[in-house]
Amino acid sequence: MHFDLLKGAWILVTFFFIFFWLPARMRLGQRSAFPPLTLARGLLRTVLCVVVAVFVLASIRALGALPLLCLAAGALAFPWLRAHSWMSRNMVLDLQARSLHLLRAIEFSPAVLEVVRRVGRRFVAGLLGKVRLRKWLGVLCSHGAPVLLVAVVVAVTCIVRYGHALRELRFDQPDQYVALLRARELLLNLHAPGRPLVFPSVIAATSLLSETDPMEVARFVAPLAGVFVVAALGLLTGALTRLGIPALAAMYCLGAHAFPPVVAASRWSPSFWHKVLPVIEGSPAVARASTEFEFGLLFLLLGLVFLADWRRSSSWNSLLDVACCLVLVAVSAALLIRPLLALPACVALCYGGAMLLTWAGAGLDNDAPMIMPVASAILAGCGVALVEAMAIQAMGKAGQAVVLAACFAIAIAWLQPNPGGGQYLEYDTAARKALEIAYKFPRLTWRAVAPVEQLAETLGAGSYEDLAGFVDKYETQVARPDFRFSSPRQDLFIFVEKRPFQMFSTEPSSVLFPVLTDATYRSYRSPAGRASLEAAALQLCETYRRNNPDTEVYFEDENLRIYHIGQRETDMNRATLVSSATGP
Repeated sequence: MHFDLLKGAWILVTFFFIFFWLPARMRLGQRSAFPPLTLARGLLRTVLCVVVAVFVLASIRALGALPLLCLAAGALAFPWLRAHSWMSRNMVLDLQARSLHLLRAIEFSPAVLEVVRRVGRRFVAGLLGKVRLRKWLGVLCSHGAPVLLVAVVVAVTCIVRYGHALRELRFDQPDQYVALLRARELLLNLHAPGRPLVFPSVIAATSLLSETDPMEVARFVAPLAGVFVVAALGLLTGALTRLGIPALAAMYCLGAHAFPPVVAASRWSPSFWHKVLPVIEGSPAVARASTEFEFGLLFLLLGLVFLADWRRSSSWNSLLDVACCLVLVAVSAALLIRPLLALPACVALCYGGAMLLTWAGAGLDNDAPMIMPVASAILAGCGVALVEAMAIQAMGKAGQAVVLAACFAIAIAWLQPNPGGGQYLEYDTAARKALEIAYKFPRLTWRAVAPVEQLAETLGAGSYEDLAGFVDKYETQVARPDFRFSSPRQDLFIFVEKRPFQMFSTEPSSVLFPVLTDATYRSYRSPAGRASLEAAALQLCETYRRNNPDTEVYFEDENLRIYHIGQRETDMNRATLVSSATGP
């Protein structure tokens, strides 16, 4: 657990170095009077630059740590070059003057001490200027209660989002395996056009600069996207309502997954309502969006925030950020006409779009209905804003305290934080052992025979073979005593589940025909299909083990058994025995 905390801290430090410290040094764009907007602007533009850089470098098969470091160094040198007007002559003269000044200072020891004092003063002054300690202390003193409440909501969000990442290595969302596989392809310069791209590019850049496995990076960066979405929603709600409590309510609802419980399903359901009612009656607490979708949602919310900032400050810099975020035209128009209508428009657009897609037959398995938590949080913020406005009109400033106390009571009694249930695809031990094998054995000298999830975890470190195909190929051959697996130069690791992992507690009563005929569903998602496959794989490995005593069990617990067949050592021993038997 402590080692996981250290790894997570190192990954997050690298992430914040790339996406917050670096843009601050580069001075990307105009600074805003509101510091969170400056941080959001730097994050947005840096993510865009990283995605473009990773895409281009992977396309020309040049993606690596050194090119990214060169780009980072160039980005850091950019402000200095711009300050010197890009003139090489001035740069040389300035360098000569500084060198002469340094040489003259070194000639006398008192001068050296004076130089050290000046450098120390400049360093401390620069550090205080960058951190802006006095400004932040002034903000904290003048707005102590709001800052404290925002910190509490953000802390609850981080606890809910990072609870799973700190406990287990395996992912709780299937789409993260797709993003991990895509990131490994980018790192191996196996670029193939297609989605997703933003989250894998972030994984690849952070992995290269932190020298950490992409699986560990995805594990700790994925929850951060959800935290950023919560912060962006708070900025948007606060900017449009100009009130603090609705923004806190919306942030708490989305960050803590604190939504009302599921409403009982209606019995009367004609054809249209039969498809649409699950969108309305379902609790947003159980809706989980993919990380790539969360990044898109983050940029959409930030686009609305920058559009509100442009309307207030008339800064073209904000319009540039809006263009980068690709804000929806309808929501943008509503925001330009009436700012307060943007929030109800977002709710109507989100729920209307989800119901339309569901009625059209897209189903609830795509990412579109996953925007429901954001829409519900915005709806909660609108409701609180309306109640607060009425309370202020009736009771004055005391109305804010009453509304805040009521929100606290509702949150404690009814809307408690809900971590939500993940959709796991494997045992956590399987993911950890796959990563352990990748660290322990040399690159591309071993092969993993496992379910499809292991492909994303082993790509680039070792070879992979599908367990279902492996069983079909060798099930009838292992009974022969002289049979050997054809992998003379690789260690073979076979992942077999003694207790088959079940995605569903029971077999689904109805499954679409395309899903039913899918090989992945039939072998790994269906409880009966996975149980049959794992039983056949266990029997195959035990039969082979009886005929080949050199087969060892690399790892075993109550759920999983990993067989290890050291092909290279076995073949060497056999060659030695044959040579000794046929010797003089």
